[in-house]
Amino acid sequence: MGINLGDMVVLDGGFERLNDNRILSKALDNRYGCAMALCMLEAFKEIDLPFDLIAGATVQEEVGLRGAQTAAVLTQPDIAIVYDCSPANDATGDKDVLGKLGSGVLLRFVDASMLPNRCMIERLKQTAIRHELPYQYYLSLGGTDAGAIHKSNMGVPTLTMCIVARNIHTSSSICDVKDLNAAYNVSKHFLRELNDDAINDMINCNQ
Repeated sequence: MGINLGDMVVLDGGFERLNDNRILSKALDNRYGCAMALCMLEAFKEIDLPFDLIAGATVQEEVGLRGAQTAAVLTQPDIAIVYDCSPANDATGDKDVLGKLGSGVLLRFVDASMLPNRCMIERLKQTAIRHELPYQYYLSLGGTDAGAIHKSNMGVPTLTMCIVARNIHTSSSICDVKDLNAAYNVSKHFLRELNDDAINDMINCNQ
């Protein structure tokens, strides 16, 4: 059939709406990130921002953050925002876990590849509070493209703007539409409220 050892395959995982709030599909990690990048370009296409907004989608995150490293060198960003999915931890019903579907955008305060800029996380939190958008704290043993971007060039203050999803890295991942809407709105407000002073404050914050 023309299939050889080492060939790539794609698992069939169709899109399905489970109820009013839950959707199921393959590759929500990281179709979410691609969708957010496109949505931000759409949201600001008629707005004259006081900075250059660059959006992109990278490859090979799971095998060494390779696309992120290349993208950071290519674009030379002053600051960066990474959109990604993190594993939901609430399948057991434990209400005290970090990472629950439907509880909002993540304040991802540490992961295996990055200790984030605290001022960026605080700005994300205050943006969510100001606009009455849900957020939740999160601890991760994994990483995102931020792990490569924040170390690139002379160092880039980087924020992860993640949501949680169940069964990531499978053909049947699940996320909550409320989380998607929260992330979209907090991201839009975060970017709309950026200016040179805010960007410089975040760059200088941890120094």
